[in-house]
Amino acid sequence: SRSRGIAMGICCGVPTYGKPHPTSGRQDYFGSVVNLAARIARAAGPGQILVDAHSCEGCLGGSSERDSLYAGRVGEKNRNLSVDIRVEAAGRRRFKGFAE
Repeated sequence: SRSRGIAMGICCGVPTYGKPHPTSGRQDYFGSVVNLAARIARAAGPGQILVDAHSCEGCLGGSSERDSLYAGRVGEKNRNLSVDIRVEAAGRRRFKGFAE
């Protein structure tokens, strides 16, 4: 069982399509980028934000190892971001339905 705490997965890209939810009317998004973000979120631990390498490059600049994940924890300072987080390499992971 998972401990309490918020976990998040971030993957940047364009969804395949979106449509309003039939009950709430809010936009629902679909596609591989959405599925990958959900799988990355599931891999995150409590209080952890996992970001794919491509998205991390967009946030931090520079380069990172392809197919790697980067972890951040809220509350710690990073000079490149406007929020207080620490970013560190979290290693490579494989996700169902996604090639290396």
